Amino acid sequence: MALKNRMGFLIKSQFNHLVTIAEDPEKVINQAVEEIEDGLDSARSVLSALKSMVEEDKRLLHRTGDQIAYWQERAESFIGDDMEENAKEALRMRRVLEEQKRDLEFKYAEDEGKLNQMGHALKELEGRAHVVG
Repeated sequence: MALKNRMGFLIKSQFNHLVTIAEDPEKVINQAVEEIEDGLDSARSVLSALKSMVEEDKRLLHRTGDQIAYWQERAESFIGDDMEENAKEALRMRRVLEEQKRDLEFKYAEDEGKLNQMGHALKELEGRAHVVG
């Protein structure tokens, strides 16, 4: 029994020795740094896509505001021209657009918050990666 235990111990120690010899610390560190850089590149891509989305939300909000103003002007014009049915339809369009604008404002605020959080997190990760690299 003792011989069997000693042989097991010897085989384990030889295996551990071979693994230690095979590991090159410099290669392991270089691989870790490459993985960190790949992760940062991926995070930058996501951040860029989110920035584009926030900018598109902003443009859409502006266009919706312009459309609301347009339909308000049309309603006032129809009332002045004594076209009550057209004025009602213009006001209905304005209300629909105002509802859409509220939804867009909520989405914009949410996306902008995510963008700020991701931007701060990315800067923190870049700082950590700079220390490692």
